[in-house]
Amino acid sequence: MHCNISYVLVLCALLRPGKQQCSVDITEREDCGFPGISAKECYSRGCCFNSNIPGVKWCFYPKNIASDQKQCKVEPYNRRDCGYPTISAMECKERNCCFDSSIPGVNWCFFSKSQDKQQCSVDITEREDCGFPGISAKECYSRGCCFNSNVPGVKWCFYPKSTASDKQCNVEPYNRRDCGYPTISAAECKKRNCCFDSSIPGVNWCFFKSQDKRQCDVDIKEREDCGFPGITAKECYSRGCCFNSNVPGVKWCFYPKSTASDRQCNVEPYNRRDCGYPTIRAAECKKRNCCFDSSIPGVNWCFFKSQGCSVSPKLRKDCGYPNISSKDCLARGCCFDSSIPKTVWCFYGYK
Repeated sequence: MHCNISYVLVLCALLRPGKQQCSVDITEREDCGFPGISAKECYSRGCCFNSNIPGVKWCFYPKNIASDQKQCKVEPYNRRDCGYPTISAMECKERNCCFDSSIPGVNWCFFSKSQDKQQCSVDITEREDCGFPGISAKECYSRGCCFNSNVPGVKWCFYPKSTASDKQCNVEPYNRRDCGYPTISAAECKKRNCCFDSSIPGVNWCFFKSQDKRQCDVDIKEREDCGFPGITAKECYSRGCCFNSNVPGVKWCFYPKSTASDRQCNVEPYNRRDCGYPTIRAAECKKRNCCFDSSIPGVNWCFFKSQGCSVSPKLRKDCGYPNISSKDCLARGCCFDSSIPKTVWCFYGYK
């Protein structure tokens, strides 16, 4: 046992910085700890400890510690998120951020001290809220935002000095309005000028920016139904539509302010009327003034816009046979509507 204690003492002595490395002028000491830190805790960080002079930093970096190492010495629960839960060290480094996967339950990819200091020096009058009343520092940092509770009555969790695009992509997971399809790549999503985040399963990875709230500012009298009675917000957003349940008795899931062409291409997969052939390309489909979506196997990828089937029941011309299925009917490039009895269900649409 005595031998083991001696071994630990020798090991600690080896880890402790040398006298020459710790001969740092008190005016140049860089803080490596916190008020009241013990010598043992300080040495465990590979730093110097000297409590001889009151009112100055007692735990500080030695002379041989590189600047980038100092910058990444951030307390675990003060780490401002710079990535996502499964980010790799390489991807984190490419973002010019710090990486440390040794502590579970905290951000592994995080901004350095200098980045935080520069990006979080926002005047209290210009802070943009990034949280909610009573949000904790940990929850705030996990959003990639800044936290400062020194001044009462102002926003404590706020956006850093970053681009408007970054702020606009801070959308709650289940409020993401779909801007792509399940297998869309980050590059394709970017081409659509949308946000991409593949870190959370079960929600939209390619989604519209928060500025698209303007697109959802539709008068209740002008809302066009995009769902069905009882549709959930998640299902509505997954269709790329807007959801607002504040007013009873009106449409809660509705189309945003977008082009008529976009709306006309929002056709349920198995209701798509064929406008091409199995190997048709997007460019050729576009020439035919039709919609193209190759994200779902087993259905028509080039299909007519939804307005082509608004044919009066009395004017419908038969395009099938008795008891034809909707899939077979639509594969013929025809319209299918079985909601009205004693009429033709599979019929030609407008072209």
